[in-house]
Amino acid sequence: METAADQKPNTPGLTGQGLKVIAVISMIIDHIGYAILKRMPAVSVEGSVTNIVYYLMRTIGRPAFPIYCFLLVEGVLHTRNIGKYAFRLFIFALVSEIPFDLAFYGKPFYNEHQNVFFTLCIGVLMLWAFEKIGALDEKRLPKGFLYVAVMIIPPAYLTWSVERFITRKTDLSVPGMILYPICAAVGLVVVYLAVSRTSEKYNERTALILCADLIVLSAACLAADLLNTDYISAGIITIALIYLYRTDHVSAVVYGCVALTILSSPLEVAALPDAIAISKYNGKRGKGIKYLFYIIYPLHLVILYLIAYATGLWHPAVL
Repeated sequence: METAADQKPNTPGLTGQGLKVIAVISMIIDHIGYAILKRMPAVSVEGSVTNIVYYLMRTIGRPAFPIYCFLLVEGVLHTRNIGKYAFRLFIFALVSEIPFDLAFYGKPFYNEHQNVFFTLCIGVLMLWAFEKIGALDEKRLPKGFLYVAVMIIPPAYLTWSVERFITRKTDLSVPGMILYPICAAVGLVVVYLAVSRTSEKYNERTALILCADLIVLSAACLAADLLNTDYISAGIITIALIYLYRTDHVSAVVYGCVALTILSSPLEVAALPDAIAISKYNGKRGKGIKYLFYIIYPLHLVILYLIAYATGLWHPAVL
């Protein structure tokens, strides 16, 4: 869908295609480090050239994901058919899974880690739900369901995720099943009351939408965590934050990068320079290969696997 900016051929700045090229280059450099250099014995020798180059490549690769998240939000806001957009991401997630497993795990099927297209697909479905919820009037918002569900679903997810983070296990203990939901529920009640009762700026509809959005966000995070998609729930929260601050592109990406750094890895702080590139974004889609990322993603993974296999970094015995 064209925006007004798309109709101005001489608008200065970076187009969506320009941002996509930056993200693709960053991603490929990152994946070369992860799929090739990481398999070299010298990478474990601290201070060696291989070790230094490996971490440099991984650092250069950090800006890719937040840019894709930003472009994803832009795509949802401007596409004519969000369902078709989500379906396209899902198809390419399936297509890319074997190349992803081969490149990073040396085997065609590895069910403990799924490729980033699954994360992006879940993100689009979440944003689709946000858009639908935001369009409802107060009479159509199911108050009773939301009051109850917001006390059950987000706390249930928080219980599972907090305990998994602390114990590194996926099973819940009995104390955790009792204590964490109570704490989370109290927190959510405070949030709801703060929004609906203590501020003249917000009304009942705002509080109900917040409840509905919390349920959707929790469900999306849980799906990403259970499927073990790339960036798991940290990636979903990054997408949600960029969407939340969508009217201010630079702030949106900064908040997204900060959340990713806190929730995923300190190395993600290297994505903060994305704010500079995003500040140059002119709102135009730009000319180029529409499916650049879709095609390059599985293709470059296959090439990396073949290189690793040909150089003996992936031995047939481990397949």
